[in-house]
Amino acid sequence: MRKSALLAVMGIATCWIVGCADDPVVSLPSQASIVTVTGDHALTDAAQEAVALAPDWLKSDMRVNLVTLDAGRQDELATLMTDAAEARWLDELAFCLAHVSPTHLNRADFLPVLLRENVAAMYSIDERLDYAEIIEVGDPAEGGDYYSTIRYTIADDGIVSSSILDRDYYYWYIVHPVIEDEAPLYIRPETGSPAGAESGHFWRDYLFSKADEGYKPLFEYLDGHTVLWEHKLGWHEDQATANGALGGLIEWVQDSVEWGSESERPIQPVRIYANHLGRCGEHQDLTSAAGRVALIPTRNVSAWGNDHVWNEFWEGEWVQFEPDSSSIGMFGEYFTEGIADDNDCDGRVDEHTWAWDQDMDADGDRYTRGAGDCDDHDSTVYPDGLDVPDGRDNDCNGFADMDAERVDIDDDGVTISNGDCNDWDYGVAPWAIEDLYDRVDNNCDGIADLGLDSSDGDGDGYSIAMGDCDDTDELTYPGALEIPDGKDNDCDTKADNGAQF
Repeated sequence: MRKSALLAVMGIATCWIVGCADDPVVSLPSQASIVTVTGDHALTDAAQEAVALAPDWLKSDMRVNLVTLDAGRQDELATLMTDAAEARWLDELAFCLAHVSPTHLNRADFLPVLLRENVAAMYSIDERLDYAEIIEVGDPAEGGDYYSTIRYTIADDGIVSSSILDRDYYYWYIVHPVIEDEAPLYIRPETGSPAGAESGHFWRDYLFSKADEGYKPLFEYLDGHTVLWEHKLGWHEDQATANGALGGLIEWVQDSVEWGSESERPIQPVRIYANHLGRCGEHQDLTSAAGRVALIPTRNVSAWGNDHVWNEFWEGEWVQFEPDSSSIGMFGEYFTEGIADDNDCDGRVDEHTWAWDQDMDADGDRYTRGAGDCDDHDSTVYPDGLDVPDGRDNDCNGFADMDAERVDIDDDGVTISNGDCNDWDYGVAPWAIEDLYDRVDNNCDGIADLGLDSSDGDGDGYSIAMGDCDDTDELTYPGALEIPDGKDNDCDTKADNGAQF
C-alpha cells in the first residue's frame, strides 16, 4: 500500500492527505465505517480552499471527511463554503461538512444545497425569535477558532436572566441536520420518499413555516415567547402559557401528531409531521427536529428495557421532556433508582425533578407528596396503602413490610404469618411436596431437598446438608441478615422476621 493511502477501520482514520497536511491526521469520522482510499484520492483545489475558510477547530475533521469523496462531490460541496452568501454561515457549513457522515454525503439523492438551506433557515428563524439570539465569537474574515452559539433569555421562579450555550451543544444538537437514523434529504411530505428541492422539503424550514389545513406551523406557537422556559417541572396541561417557548413547542407537537400508528412507521420528520400520526418513536423524532428548529438543543433518548423513547433538551444540564404527556424533568418515570435521594450532594433532595412538586400526583394514586405520599413514582405506595412484603413502605407509616405478614402475595392459600416461607413463589408452602433436586425448601420445614445435598450451589459457605434452606441464593443461609424480600434469609422458617428497610 502506498504512503498516500488512507485506511479507516472501525471508525479510526489515519491518513497522509496530499496537499492538506505534512503529518498524519488521526481523527474520528462522524459514523464508524470501513473506508479505503487509494492514492488517487486527495483534496481537490476547491476542497482545500473550502477547508482554508473553516475555523481551525474544524479543519482536520473536514479534511478527513472530504478526502473520502470523489473529486466531483468534493468540488460540489466546496462551493457551499466558497460561494456562501454570508460569512457568518461558514462555521455552521464547515461543521456539517466535517461531521455529516460520508455515507450521506455520497448518496446520489443527497443534494448539497440542503446544507446551505439548513444554515440559512437557522439564521432566518433566529430573526423571528425573542428568547434566543445567535451570537458570533471571533471573525471569519480573520480566521482562527471563530465560532457561533446562542444567548437565551430564561426565567426561574419569576427571575429573568440570560445564559450562553456552550459551543459544542450548539453545533451537535442544533446545527447538525441529522437527528438519529434518518438521512438528510429533501422529503416528499405525502409519501416520505426522497425528492428534489422543488417538490421536497427539509424539516428545518418545513416544520417552522408550513402546515396542512386544520393545523398551524411551529412559528405560531413560538411567536410572543420572550423566555426559553420558566423552569416549571412535572405535568402541566397549560404548557403553552406556563413554560415559555418550550411549552409552546410541546403544545405544537401535541396538536400536530395524534397518538397511534398504522402500518407505516416513518422516521423522517417531514413525513411524520404530514402524516399526523405516531407512537413514541415518531413523537421523539419530530420533537428533536422541532427543538432544533426552535434553536433549542435537543436529542433522542432510548431505554430499550422499558420499550420506550423520549427527548431531552440542554439548558445547563440535560432535562427530560415528553410532549405527548406534557411532562418535563420527570426522569423518575423511567429510572426509579435514587428518588428521594440527594443525588448531586448539594444538600437538597429531588430538586430539578418531577418529585420536587408537592402538589402534583405523579403516579395517579390520588395522593401528592404534600398530602403524605412517601413515594410519588409508585402507585402502590400512599398513606394507608396495603403493606405487602416487597421491601417498600406501602402505607407510608415509616416502616416497610410491617403488616405484610397478613397478605398472601403468591395466592397459594398461606400467608407468611401462617407458615409460608416464601410468599413470592406459589410452589413454596407448607402443603407443597418437597423436590429433592431444586435446592429449595418447598414444604417450609426448614430443610431443602431433605438435607441430602452437601454441595454449596450458591457459594455462600453453606450446603443444604448444613442447613442452607435455599442453595440458589447467596443471601439465604443459617444466620444470614434478614432483609424484606419475602424470603426466609436466615433459614429460621420465617420470612422477613426482624427485617428492616
